[in-house]
Amino acid sequence: MTIRVLEGMIGNNHLPIQTMALLPRSAFDELINSPLKYEVMRILANGPATVTEVSARLSLLKGAVHRHIKSLEELGWIRQLSANEAKKLNLTREANRIYYIPTALVYLGYLIEHDDENTIIKMLSNYGAFIDSRKGKFILRTPTDRKPLCESECPEHQYCSDWALRMAKQFKINIQEPAESADSIILRLLYSIAMRELKNNMSRNPLFIFSTRFDNIYREKMGSPI
Repeated sequence: MTIRVLEGMIGNNHLPIQTMALLPRSAFDELINSPLKYEVMRILANGPATVTEVSARLSLLKGAVHRHIKSLEELGWIRQLSANEAKKLNLTREANRIYYIPTALVYLGYLIEHDDENTIIKMLSNYGAFIDSRKGKFILRTPTDRKPLCESECPEHQYCSDWALRMAKQFKINIQEPAESADSIILRLLYSIAMRELKNNMSRNPLFIFSTRFDNIYREKMGSPI
């Protein structure tokens, strides 16, 4: 599920990247439980890379890295650049090289709960990740893990905190604990803005769901007007 599509920026490259993506909580759990997957995301936060390039940076065999990259792709964290996108960025396509990029600049988590009568989609304010394109960092925060520890690893931590608090004030978002780390404040800000966008759009616009399996079953039994 995506909220809005804009042209994002990763490293020095302008790439067609989703502004924000919503991923199931299980996708975050997979990332937390696999340090190698996190390292791949950290590398791709600096710009497009092939399996060979990621393998070289991690000093690992390509086969092992390829499995993790395909898993990240299936989970929704990353995607392949098309041939046209790679060409626009002057990336070589020799030997059919495939480049990977993050699918979004910001990721938020959700959980689906259901019983016999209803299904509820819960947006999780404590599961999130975002890319700091200025420094090429992939910042992940969940209830059980934080990578990196911004307050101890980044000299601009206070600057980021001050910026996030100013933005929260501008968007009239209440940050009750300004003593929190910068990444926590930023994710709280992003979550609040995203939920406003989501609620505003869902309350005014129709939602369309396409399922190949459902479509085939329905058309087989009910036909189609066209």
